Order: sequence, then structure tokens, then C-alpha cells
Amino acid sequence: MVDKYQAQFLKRKIELLNNLINSLYRDVVESDHSTTQKQNVSDLCNIYSLATNLEFFLAANEDFQRKEFEDLIEYAFHVHHEFSAVILEDDRNTSWLYSRYNQFNDVYKDAIDSISSVI
Repeated sequence: MVDKYQAQFLKRKIELLNNLINSLYRDVVESDHSTTQKQNVSDLCNIYSLATNLEFFLAANEDFQRKEFEDLIEYAFHVHHEFSAVILEDDRNTSWLYSRYNQFNDVYKDAIDSISSVI
């Protein structure tokens, strides 16, 4: 049986990851680049840290070992990689980032639907 407290914890962390990715995407792709690179690097580190912590949480809790959550972590790391190229290497070609960002959004919706069904 799924522990509702753990399910709520997982949902909050997944939503936080999504918010960080959406915020960084807006700053990097859709803004006038007024956000400092230092802030973008900090957000990039937070995304990696949160994805890694979620990966550990999911591995340690059998009740949450589902394809939707595995996909979410996988695409969070893909998005992180693309953000790294754009931010750290100053790569202005954002087509891969756009693609990975959209894929992440799709798996995010699946993960939220899955976790919401048990809360």
C-alpha cells in the first residue's frame, strides 16, 4: 500500500522540479537574457540535485517504481544536459533544448497523473 505522506512528498518534489525547469527555460529561451549566468548555473545545479534526489527516493521506495517516474527522471537529466550546453557553452542553438523540454513536459503530465491517482 502506498504511503500517502510519501506520495504527497513525491508530488511536491516533482512539481518543484517542473517549476525549476520551466523557470530556467523561460530565462534562457524566452527572455532578453537579463538573468545573470550565475543564477542560471545555480538553477541548473538545483535541477540536477533534485533529479538525483528523486532518483534515489524512487529507487528506495518500491511503491513508486513505475515507468512514468523513471521517464520523468530520464528526461529531467536530458533537459539538464541541454541546458548545460546552452548556459555553460553559450550555445545559442536551442532546438534540442526545445525538443527535450517538450518531452519532459509530456512525461511530467504522466507522472503527475500517476501520483495524483494515489493521493
